[in-house]
Amino acid sequence: DGVIRYLDNRTSLQVDWTPSDAVTVSNQAYRLTSQRSWLNLESYCWIAADGICSNGSANTGTPGRILRTDMTGIVHDQTQWGDQGSVTFKTGIADGVSNDLVVGFDVNLIKLTYLHNFGSDPQVSEVDPFAFDPSLIVDTQGIAPRYRTRTTEYAVFAEDRLKLGTHVSIVGGVRYERDKIRRWSINFPDGAGIETFVLDKRLHNVTWRIGSVYQPIPTVSLYAQYATGVDPLGTLTTYSTGQVQFSNAVGDQLEIGAKAVFLDGRGTATLAAYRIVKKRLLAQLTPTSPVEQVGQRSARGIEAAVSLDLPYGVGIDANGSVLDATFDDFISGGSSFNGNTPPDVPETLANFWLRWNATHAVQARAGLRYVGRRYSNNANSFRVPSYTTVDATLSYAVTPRLAVDIHGYNLFDRAYALSTYNNQQWVLGRPRSVDVSLRASF
Repeated sequence: DGVIRYLDNRTSLQVDWTPSDAVTVSNQAYRLTSQRSWLNLESYCWIAADGICSNGSANTGTPGRILRTDMTGIVHDQTQWGDQGSVTFKTGIADGVSNDLVVGFDVNLIKLTYLHNFGSDPQVSEVDPFAFDPSLIVDTQGIAPRYRTRTTEYAVFAEDRLKLGTHVSIVGGVRYERDKIRRWSINFPDGAGIETFVLDKRLHNVTWRIGSVYQPIPTVSLYAQYATGVDPLGTLTTYSTGQVQFSNAVGDQLEIGAKAVFLDGRGTATLAAYRIVKKRLLAQLTPTSPVEQVGQRSARGIEAAVSLDLPYGVGIDANGSVLDATFDDFISGGSSFNGNTPPDVPETLANFWLRWNATHAVQARAGLRYVGRRYSNNANSFRVPSYTTVDATLSYAVTPRLAVDIHGYNLFDRAYALSTYNNQQWVLGRPRSVDVSLRASF
């Protein structure tokens, strides 16, 4: 009887104003609420013939049975307010030379109350894997507020495109961001929640990018771009006291590629090569040494995509990626993982979709999705196999404003691991299933 439940609501107001052909103003204000809850037994292990759990833990039990432990309940009560605005200026500088400039801002406030039952008396049970009784999850302590955070973000940005004639464009952008995270712990010594202020973290980041686009002919574009980025070492809204000493991880990306249109617009193709480097990862030289922000990982790869419209309403969409992801400099607990593939990174991916517009009212889609093998730990000692699934969609327009969609997922009911929990437990992907949805416009 595990539970995963999301209830998200978003309300937004979009305003666009074009006072002249050269100026466009856009603004969006929004409010987002999220109520998300989890209740689950997190860990499972096979009890070997010697009575010891197969996952290497100290747990013991009856040989040949499954031991279930770590009953965990979590609730997120989150509200976010935000406003995003921008102004676009289009300017003609000289004959054949023009400039487009966008300047804007992004502000938001996130209030999160984090509830859990960590530290409660653990629920431990054994089940026969071949004739088991699922039984019920028993929450002995109860899920209650443990801490709350307030995350505020202010950002300003600008992007510019300088067009030189009909063949060359130079593009660039910059963004400054300031994040402030405050955290209060909540304790229940006498049955009443008592808040204690524990954290005030400020983060400042500047990122930028520059690139160029060259169009030798109107249907072909060649481009190159260099960009920088930042990434928190976790989630800002759940920032803990153990993260205060660290800054965000930083990275950069170099990408070159080509885009083309062919067959009088019936086909499009894209080819790109890239290298991404991420620095300031957490590393620990020995099990007793302090954690340092010195690690680095990188990925280089090639991506390709093609879309083709054929006669009689038939079309093909295909894309794929081959990459090499590597720990360049990464030590954890005294063990070096240099040269290994980071966890949960498939190095081959591909999708192939066949579409058919039978009539104006009937559309059909069928596709293959392939995800290559990956590892579930830094040492690459646990490998998760590749998988391929087949999906399909049938859409019928009852009226010009009303349509019914039938989505079929994993039609051959393939069992595959979507993600992993610890090194030896796989979280399975969606089994064969069907969704029916109704779309209406008014």
